[in-house]
Amino acid sequence: LVIGVSEAGVGVLARQLQDRIAAADLVIAAPRFHPDLQQLSARSDTASAPQKISDWPVPFSNIYRMLEDNHDKSLVILATGDPMWFGVGASLAQRLGADGCEVVPAVSGLQLAAARLGWAFSHCAVVSIHGRPITNIIPSLYPRARLLIIAAGSSSPPAVAELLTKNGFGAAQMTVLAHLGGAEESRFDGKAETWDHPDIPDFHILAVDC
Repeated sequence: LVIGVSEAGVGVLARQLQDRIAAADLVIAAPRFHPDLQQLSARSDTASAPQKISDWPVPFSNIYRMLEDNHDKSLVILATGDPMWFGVGASLAQRLGADGCEVVPAVSGLQLAAARLGWAFSHCAVVSIHGRPITNIIPSLYPRARLLIIAAGSSSPPAVAELLTKNGFGAAQMTVLAHLGGAEESRFDGKAETWDHPDIPDFHILAVDC
């Protein structure tokens, strides 16, 4: 079972999903979700609580070994947002087939970013530079283009600002939307040619209005 979780955490999931998580033998989730999972286990009224909470494997490809090693156990993977959009759900479905895993999506950070900015999601170009070359952005650059960029970390905005400026889009408006949907949601705005925000959280969506 792959469950999409927003920045609001496990506590806002439907009760039936929380019960399935609490009854699982193994839960794989990013460290930021571990406190929620421990609280869920403590208050669970199901027959059993998670025997083990594990972080995401590094490299990610090791997850298939984890699945093989736990093939006889109930396993839940918590992902961010929509697991079928640049996520683990898509990778597992390709590897295991549509019937090989159940996926329950949440609203993605990209959708939330478009909503916060008042942009029509259908008119935005979505580009990932998470584990991909930053030059992937260049084909999507043209006057009045709107990009939603899946960032690689806190170093992404200054690198994107430099790239935009070198390619004639120094006047482009950049907006960092961090921890969307969570208690620590924050926003940083500026133009590419004068971008100067040194303390950007790693987990964010970068929006560019050309």
